[in-house]
Amino acid sequence: MKAEQEKTLHEEVVATLDRLKQKNPELEEEFQRVRGYAVFPSLGRASLVLGGSYGHGEVFEKGKPIGFATLSQMTIGVQIGGQTLSEVIFFEDRDAIEAFKGGKVAFAANASAVILKAAASGTTNYAKCTAHAYSRGGMLLEASLGGQKFTFIPPSNAPARVNGDEGQKAGEGSPDERSNGERSGWLPRTPRHPAALATGLSTAAMLVTRLLKTRASARSSPQS
Repeated sequence: MKAEQEKTLHEEVVATLDRLKQKNPELEEEFQRVRGYAVFPSLGRASLVLGGSYGHGEVFEKGKPIGFATLSQMTIGVQIGGQTLSEVIFFEDRDAIEAFKGGKVAFAANASAVILKAAASGTTNYAKCTAHAYSRGGMLLEASLGGQKFTFIPPSNAPARVNGDEGQKAGEGSPDERSNGERSGWLPRTPRHPAALATGLSTAAMLVTRLLKTRASARSSPQS
């Protein structure tokens, strides 16, 4: 997403959080307890900012935004009487956040909000996500959220991943880090310093010169 789109979405997320906390004061304790959460301000309609028929949201860890997400494959059950809903997904621990970022969290066709538990790839390893659906007025709903699938989107200002190492360019870091990177194939091998190359070439030239002089001396000496 572009920076201006992220800014608009973030403002909508903040407004949604303020509205939900005002309507449901007990939410403040929940937000403080969990490791992270994702907030989707408007589900069930095309986004006025980004377009499309699915929802966009923002992901937080320890209260700080870490990226954005799209929600797709929604069933018609997400809309109750045609109204637009907001959704909050709580992540109990870091594993749950990483599962969400890796696209391992999806809700089954018969899943419902509030009592929902998300599992990754049919396992219970990441069954630490809980979804809550709210009306635009902030009222908690037990809506059908069947068929939801999520895609995590890093922020546009996130450091670029270079050679598999986020935010680190080739050749940066301590000598040990560069050495480890070279051995593992993560970073290109750092070229030798020109002075070192020159010294090596001079030494080789001296050895060749000595060898040629020795051969010439042997040829010119009288045969016994």
